[in-house]
Amino acid sequence: MVEVIEVLYEEIEKCDGFFDLISEYSKESSSPVTPNAQPMAERYRMMTELGAIRLLGAFDGEKVVGLAGVAVAKTQMPAPICSIESFYLRKEYRQGANGLKLLNAAKAVAKEAGAPGLLIATPTEGSYNALCSALGMKHLQNLWWCAL
Repeated sequence: MVEVIEVLYEEIEKCDGFFDLISEYSKESSSPVTPNAQPMAERYRMMTELGAIRLLGAFDGEKVVGLAGVAVAKTQMPAPICSIESFYLRKEYRQGANGLKLLNAAKAVAKEAGAPGLLIATPTEGSYNALCSALGMKHLQNLWWCAL
């Protein structure tokens, strides 16, 4: 069972297992739109400083095995809009309640920020999409990519 804690990007990128996590994420998440998916370190640092993202690390002891980034957008709406910017758990940790623990921590961050809900975009296939469906989350709409 993993432990999920809030971390700064500068902290998580120094953790044991970070580069293995990113390598696996890049291979699994690459698509025609994002052929070499990699975290953008400067973007995460800037967003953290602005309070626009909160990062959660999933740890097995000292080793980071997963991460979730919750974007917090303050708009003209009375409450902030929160969405999962990134969510990844290494394959060998996807059994049991590990993914649910990371997802629940992301939901807690959104609730703490005052958001009425949490927007989650998932690949159309796979365990993450199945988890959201099994938890009874409401499917709002499809997400489309428009190349510019």
